Amino acid sequence: MPPPDATPLPAPRDPHPDEPAILGLIDAVVYDWNVIDDTLRWGANVGHVLKDFPFEALATGAAFAQCEATDQGPSRGARLLSAAGRDQGEGVPYSFSGLLRAPNGALLEIVDFGRRFCDPIGRPARAHGLLRVIKTHRDAETGAIEKLAGPTSRPELIAAILAKAASTNFPERGFAVAVVGIDGFEAFNARRGFQAGDALLDEVGRRIAKRLRATDGFARHSGATFLALLAMGPKDKGEVAAQKLAERLNDAPFDIGGVAERVTLRIGLALGAGRARGAEALIQQAEEALAEAVAEGALFAGFDAGEARRDARRRELDDLSRLDAAIDTGSFALAYQPIRPLGAGRPIIYEGLARLVDGEGAMISPAAWLALAERHGRIADIDQLIVRCTLAKLIARPDVTLAINVSPLTLRQPAFLAELRAALTGRPHLARRLVIEIVETAALQDVEAVAESFADLRALGLRLAMDDFGAGHTSLKNLRALKADIVKIDGAFVQNLARSSDDRFYVRELIALARRIKAKIVAEWVEDSETLAMLRAWGCDYAQGRFTGAPDFAIPREEDEIAAVA
Repeated sequence: MPPPDATPLPAPRDPHPDEPAILGLIDAVVYDWNVIDDTLRWGANVGHVLKDFPFEALATGAAFAQCEATDQGPSRGARLLSAAGRDQGEGVPYSFSGLLRAPNGALLEIVDFGRRFCDPIGRPARAHGLLRVIKTHRDAETGAIEKLAGPTSRPELIAAILAKAASTNFPERGFAVAVVGIDGFEAFNARRGFQAGDALLDEVGRRIAKRLRATDGFARHSGATFLALLAMGPKDKGEVAAQKLAERLNDAPFDIGGVAERVTLRIGLALGAGRARGAEALIQQAEEALAEAVAEGALFAGFDAGEARRDARRRELDDLSRLDAAIDTGSFALAYQPIRPLGAGRPIIYEGLARLVDGEGAMISPAAWLALAERHGRIADIDQLIVRCTLAKLIARPDVTLAINVSPLTLRQPAFLAELRAALTGRPHLARRLVIEIVETAALQDVEAVAESFADLRALGLRLAMDDFGAGHTSLKNLRALKADIVKIDGAFVQNLARSSDDRFYVRELIALARRIKAKIVAEWVEDSETLAMLRAWGCDYAQGRFTGAPDFAIPREEDEIAAVA
C-alpha cells in the first residue's frame, strides 16, 4: 500500500510561487534557539505566522516563554529541553502542542517539532524546529491585571508582571518577583507519601495567601515552588520585604494529617523596579536566587545581576581559552554520515560533521562551541582545519565524496580561498569529490556576496550545496543567483512527513522549486521507511538521517555496506 501523498509531483507550474508564499499557506515557521545565550532566530516568514507578536517577544527564549498561555504542566521550553533521549550528535527529537497568548489577546494553538542538541555533559545547547499555528482565537480576554488578591493562575500572574513592567509609573512604585521553595520536599514525599505531599502543598499555598498583602499575588509555579508578585511602594525595599515574608512563612509548623511538620520555606527574589525586563527573565533570576539561598542555608537570597554577569563572563573566557587550545593543537575530527541516493547510478556522499576532541578524547558536537567561535572570530580558523582534514581524507580514500559545512564568514576570507585553490590546483579528482555546504539563512543575509564566493569555488571544480533549505524561504530568483548544485531540505520539515499533510505539501513544493534550477535534492532527518518511500516517490535524489545511517568516525570500504537503500 503506498504511503499517503506518495504520488509523483506534477510538472512545474509557471509562474511558480515564491517559497515565502508557499510557507504562508501552512502557517509554519522554522526557528533556531541558542540555549546558551538564549537568542532565537526565526525564518523570514515569522512576521506572517506570528504577526500578533512584537519583535521583542520573539528575540529570546525567555521572552517567548512569557507568551505561553497555559499552566497545564511544564512549560514549552521545559518540555523541549527535557526531551527523552541522549544526544549522540544528531540531536534528540521532540514534539508537543500548546497555546500562546499575544499581547493583543489573540490565543494561538500551536504544534512544535524539532531536535535539541547538547553540550559534552548533556546540557541542552541548541534547538532547531518548526512551529506551526493550528488555529487563532481572537475573542480571547484582553487587558492587563491591575490588582491581585491572593492566589491566581500562572499565566495571569505573568500578565500582571508584564503589566507592572509596562506601567508608566512602575520605576517609582516598583515590584519584585519571588520564587518560594519548599526545602526537602522530595524527602518529605518519600517519608510521608504523595498524599501527604499534596496536603503540604495545599497548606503552604494557604499560608502564603495569608501572609501576602492584598496588592500581592501568587500562583503554583513548578514542582514544589510558588511564584509571587510583590508590589512595592515608593519607600519599600524589596530585600527587606522578602526577608520579612520568609520569616513569616516559617513562623509555625504545618499540620499535615494531625502531625506537626517543621518544613523550611526559602525565597529567591528578583527586583523589577527601574528596568523593564521580561517576566520569564525575572522568574529565572528569582530561581537562581532561590538556588543560592538553598546552597547557603538561608531563608532568603536576592539576585545579584552584577555577580551573575561576572560569572557568565568568566565561563565565556574559560570556554574560549579551551577552544583556542583546541585550534592551536588541531583537536578537531570528522564524523561521517552517509547521504544515500534514492535511485540507481549515483554514489553515496558522506557529510563530514565537525567534532571537537577534548583533553580526555571525548567528541564534542558544534552545539557546544559553534556560537562561541562565531562570536569571537574563531570560525575561519576552525573551517580551515576542517577543510585540511577533509582533503586528507579525500586523498586517502579516492573512492569517497565528502561534503562539509563552511561559514559564510569564512568564504569571504581571501586566505581561505587561496589555501583551497593551492590544494586543488592540478587535482581535479579531489575537487569533483568535494561539496561545500552553506546554511540557507546565512546565504540570504548577503546573496550577492555569497553568489560571488560560490562562483569562485565553482571555478575550482567543486560542488556547492545549500543547507537547511526551506528555513530561510529562498525565492526562485535567489536560487538562480546562487546556482547551488545541491539543496538540502531542512529536517524540521521532513521529520514529521508521515503525520503532517502540511509538511508533505511544503516538502513537495520545495522539491519542485529545486527542480526548477536543476539542483540535486537531499532530505535531512529521515527517520522511518514511510518517509523514505514518500521522498522517493516525489523524486527526491538523496536521504540523510538516522534511518539511512548514523554518523561514524570510519567510512566503510565494502561496496555492499554502503549500497543505496533499496
